[in-house]
Amino acid sequence: MRQIVVSVMLIAGVLLTACAPSAAPGASRSSSSDSAAAAPHAPEAALAGEAGKASSREVQSGVLTAGDIDDNLNFAAFQRYLSSMLQSDSGRTLPALSLADRVTLRIVDHQGRGVANAGVSVFVGDSTPPLLESTAGADGIFRFFPVYDGAGDATRFTAQVRLPDGDAPAVVISFDLAELNETRTIDIRLADTSATTPRALDVMLVIDATGSMGDEIQYLTTEFRDIVAAIQSQFPGVSARFALVVYRDLGDDFVVRSFDFTDSLETMQGQLAQQSANGGGDYPEALEQALGRAIDAAWRGGNTARLLFLVADAPPHDENLGITLDKAKAARRMGLRIYPLAASGVADTAEYLMRVMASTTHSRYLFLTDDSGVGNAHAEPKVSCYTVTRLDQLLIRVIASELSGQHVEAAGDQIIRSVGQPEGGVCVSN
Repeated sequence: MRQIVVSVMLIAGVLLTACAPSAAPGASRSSSSDSAAAAPHAPEAALAGEAGKASSREVQSGVLTAGDIDDNLNFAAFQRYLSSMLQSDSGRTLPALSLADRVTLRIVDHQGRGVANAGVSVFVGDSTPPLLESTAGADGIFRFFPVYDGAGDATRFTAQVRLPDGDAPAVVISFDLAELNETRTIDIRLADTSATTPRALDVMLVIDATGSMGDEIQYLTTEFRDIVAAIQSQFPGVSARFALVVYRDLGDDFVVRSFDFTDSLETMQGQLAQQSANGGGDYPEALEQALGRAIDAAWRGGNTARLLFLVADAPPHDENLGITLDKAKAARRMGLRIYPLAASGVADTAEYLMRVMASTTHSRYLFLTDDSGVGNAHAEPKVSCYTVTRLDQLLIRVIASELSGQHVEAAGDQIIRSVGQPEGGVCVSN
């Protein structure tokens, strides 16, 4: 198992091989940081040897299979899921939360196109400072959850909307929750603005590097070659950077190991070569610490697509579930999109946490399926519909959606099977 999991550390190196621009000497800005536990680190030669063994395996791209659900497009069903999970939580371990009061701000330019990464500040009434500051997605949509975002029983709000590269408010509106329409959607038009798609892409991989990960992890190394090549072909003018966070659990030889964003292939490959996988003797892991390290990284602002792919098969320890959601709230305020990728071993608590993080950061819940025949059995997600495709095709659609501002769905010839009746990401039976 140690050899299998090591290969996941090579994902970022493959990404950079495919799409990172050639860096001038001294161009690297990468650094690393370890959060150590009691046991000492393994020697570097042994770590590099483990990585070499894993990377030498013959693995084909396009093998892993996956599905996804956008809970914001299936919001009524998602509310039923949250309610059911909390009602069945006899041990009261799951953090209780309310998202039912969602308000959708749709920010568009003079032609009705979504303004990617528009800055959004929400105030209670006319008070200062702001209750929440964040950014809209590439589609110009921002979802405000009053209770979840800390508004209490307030009903009157003011929103300031500004261009992604400017500080001055472009539009100021006021709204009362009691006066919203049935869809609870507010259109905000920036009349003198022409929307542009994101010009930069920051991708961070946050990876559970314990021994509990399954065989499918090794395949991700190869999958990313085709993923990045496709994105580079579709969006040749986008500046891409990559970062890496790997984590284990308390008592392992390290808890969190992180590497800052870089466009230097040589630097990133050197960092990856020093990694190994081990530990994690019990089921939960130090996920909250990994997210904390991730949000502290040097993410770019402005009109940048900021994606955090969380590859994991376990939740944090019960006492850290609330802390983990607090970290996700911080990511939400920064405009980071957390895309969980659930591996084999994910059970109810992990799915609950991952879906909440995905929905509140305007992303999707991704999950591996058994269709590939790779790895241990994968839990069936508690959703009424989804489409299964190859994982590489799904991730290409996810990144393309974030760079184009359009919800990209699977082409007919990509679909392996469907559950329920998904149409444009919406479960028709919902």
